[in-house]
Amino acid sequence: MRKSLPLIAALTLAVPQVAWAETPSDRAWLNVGVFHAHINSHLRLGNESLGTEGTDVDFEKDLGLDSSRWMPRAKFGIRFLKRFRFEGEDFQLTRGRDFLIKRDLIIDDTLYPVAADVHTHFGTNIFRIAVGYSLVRKNNAEFGLAIGAHVSRAKIGIEALGGALEEHHSKSAPLPNVGLYGNAKLWGPVTLQGNVEAFKLKVGNYKGALLAGQLGLNYRIVKNVGVGLGYRYAHYKVRARTNSWDGTLWYNYSGPTAYLEFAV
Repeated sequence: MRKSLPLIAALTLAVPQVAWAETPSDRAWLNVGVFHAHINSHLRLGNESLGTEGTDVDFEKDLGLDSSRWMPRAKFGIRFLKRFRFEGEDFQLTRGRDFLIKRDLIIDDTLYPVAADVHTHFGTNIFRIAVGYSLVRKNNAEFGLAIGAHVSRAKIGIEALGGALEEHHSKSAPLPNVGLYGNAKLWGPVTLQGNVEAFKLKVGNYKGALLAGQLGLNYRIVKNVGVGLGYRYAHYKVRARTNSWDGTLWYNYSGPTAYLEFAV
């Protein structure tokens, strides 16, 4: 069975939080790097019309997906009108595995029996845009508010018995976000950057919550080239009861990130 899940792309909300890694005096910047994430993700998807609750599926334990992964990321930004800034970021996460499951799993209206050889593919691609306004804007420090959206696409496929049992779901959607950011020069070429985001919402049959943040240090090797190290954390959970979705998705990731930066 193939159909869209209106909430599977919401998983990506926890992945690409903006790092705001430039120094306070930069006018434009580009950085590329990697993120080594420890991942913990769960899904429970039932079928209201059939009266099935669905199994709480641990993607890492029940389906054998990697619990840690190196992931590429790229980001660019530019300032305008002194206190405003525009930034975009691209982030990708793809995991796949053939795995002999150790218990019965019910996903939507499909039963995957114990000892079945299940192939799982889970991939997301996110392009994030954000506009920020710096409440504090100095040559050595900055603090501000940001609002934007993730333009995201998520795909999940679970197959067994040569395709006789399968669930395939995908969704593309713009997802709004808000947050705080800040950076400050500590000494010489070293800058401290950080951001935090919190979100909680209940609308009709939908409930969601997010807590995410990052802290990092940037070292300028020369005026326009630098390197950075940081740490990210995010927790996201969504619950919904609709005709096409009856279940819960939650996702944790945390770990170090490193990047090379070019700025003017």
